Amino acid sequence: MGVGLGMLVHTLMGCLGLSVLVSNFSWMVLLIKYLGAGYLIFLGIQAIFLKKMVNKEKKFEHSEDSIRIEPAFRVGFVTAAFNPKAIIYILALFSTVISPDTPIAIKLIIVILLPTISFFWHLLVANLFSFVKFKKSYQDNYRKVELIFGVLMLVLGLKIAIGRD
Repeated sequence: MGVGLGMLVHTLMGCLGLSVLVSNFSWMVLLIKYLGAGYLIFLGIQAIFLKKMVNKEKKFEHSEDSIRIEPAFRVGFVTAAFNPKAIIYILALFSTVISPDTPIAIKLIIVILLPTISFFWHLLVANLFSFVKFKKSYQDNYRKVELIFGVLMLVLGLKIAIGRD
């Protein structure tokens, strides 16, 4: 739910016209672009050079009592609200696809739809990890998954950073 609420922050900013304001100042767009690219590069390098998961059995085992809702919600919200990929995505969507003349009903649908999709995606991922077979498969392939996504994030970050405007 925290991730969905974080996405709601971005969509509301877009609907309130903040993305149009930011898009009118090219230095802001470049700042967001390079901060986002740097963040992706950082995450990619971190994932590529990550050491093998230590004691992977304990890392993924949690009792229901050990997972508290409030900290999980807070982490999800902060992660989503300050995710540069989400900021860039919403900025691009609202500043290129949706104009100030777009009917309020369409904007309202988007404000509801994006966080809802985000919520259900994260619900799906959480449910997949509740299956022992899926969790075991992930644990067995953890390093490969991290390496693949690390390379993808690094390449995407570099592409964004050196891409032409």
